[in-house]
Amino acid sequence: MNKIRLSILITFLALLFGCTPHKEKTEIKIQLSEAEFLYQLSNYTNDSLFLSVFRATQNSYNAANMDFVDTFGKIMTEQHPDYLFSSVFNTFELRDKVTYQSTNDEVIRVLKDEVKLAKEATLQIIKKRIEFALTSNLFNKLEVLVQELPEKSTYSIIINRKVNKTFISELLQKMGNLGFWETHELSSIWEYLDSADKEIRANTNNDKVKPHSIEKDTIVDGNSLFSVLMPAVLQDGTMQKGCLIGYSHEKDTALVNQYLKSPSIRELFPRDLLFMWSTKKFDSNNDIIQLFAIKNTRDGKAPLTGDCVVSAKANLSKHPLTIHLTMNAEGANIWSRMTNYNIDRQIAIVMDNVVFSAPFVYSEIKTGESEIAGGFSPEEATNIAAILSAGPKPSITVKVLSINE
Repeated sequence: MNKIRLSILITFLALLFGCTPHKEKTEIKIQLSEAEFLYQLSNYTNDSLFLSVFRATQNSYNAANMDFVDTFGKIMTEQHPDYLFSSVFNTFELRDKVTYQSTNDEVIRVLKDEVKLAKEATLQIIKKRIEFALTSNLFNKLEVLVQELPEKSTYSIIINRKVNKTFISELLQKMGNLGFWETHELSSIWEYLDSADKEIRANTNNDKVKPHSIEKDTIVDGNSLFSVLMPAVLQDGTMQKGCLIGYSHEKDTALVNQYLKSPSIRELFPRDLLFMWSTKKFDSNNDIIQLFAIKNTRDGKAPLTGDCVVSAKANLSKHPLTIHLTMNAEGANIWSRMTNYNIDRQIAIVMDNVVFSAPFVYSEIKTGESEIAGGFSPEEATNIAAILSAGPKPSITVKVLSINE
């Protein structure tokens, strides 16, 4: 009997090894850019000289053969030789490294060290994302190899798997900044939206409202906010409950954004009203996406962020698919207060400034354990869980250059 069992086991293992794709391989070439990270190090300064040189550097910068910090420093020195970098980079985060007495050369060295550390952290995080997202087993262990290439800021990621090119690109390129936001009820802001629609309708031909970057022939006579944004109003005229403002064709979102950001329109809205689009199409058969009303905070930061998420797991056996989140003690306390205060209201769950779920709260959640549903596909749920589990990247931009199998 033991010989028969052993024979069956050997046959099973042979079949398993024979079916395991050991020779599969995908090579992904990526490029890192530190421009946004440098701006973050300045604490998002509004210094006009800094911003003009920063934009000039962005226009002339080639990540493949140039160092952004060096290029920025060179242009600043050429155009404004008396400018002191310490006046901008003497921030709270860099207080132990940059003082008002620091020379420009000293500040540049600090910035380059910070960029180097941020790039190293970025590579570690995207490696973790891949490890969380792709399966591994006893006989075909996942292997992820990251190598620096001769081109500047360019790296090769080799994975012993075939991958979905679309989803692996999203997995690597997303910043992964998660936020839980309180929201405005549509009914509470309707009067402001209605006023904006009337203002835009009356001033379509007025330069203070008319968006200049949109092709002229896309602006029709009598255009208004509600001509490109369908309000979330039911057929009987009642407003839908919740924070959904309305629906727009994807091609019209730029026009909606410009209307809402116009100074004469913006002043009509409450200061804490923030507009955010959904992350995916409302209907797979068309290009409709949704616009939500978010309740902004004084510092512009979400009350609860991904820093408080300990783990995230995609529940692929459930229908609809969900992502299970576990928070640390701090996150659990904040989440408890938020859910208690917002019973029968929506909380928007946002990643990289787009809403991927806006569930209604029906009771206080005290445990820090939550299930998020968002109409996810298996790949989307797996990707989001992997991004949240690995944590957000520094503000280093990752660009996928090529994927070869």
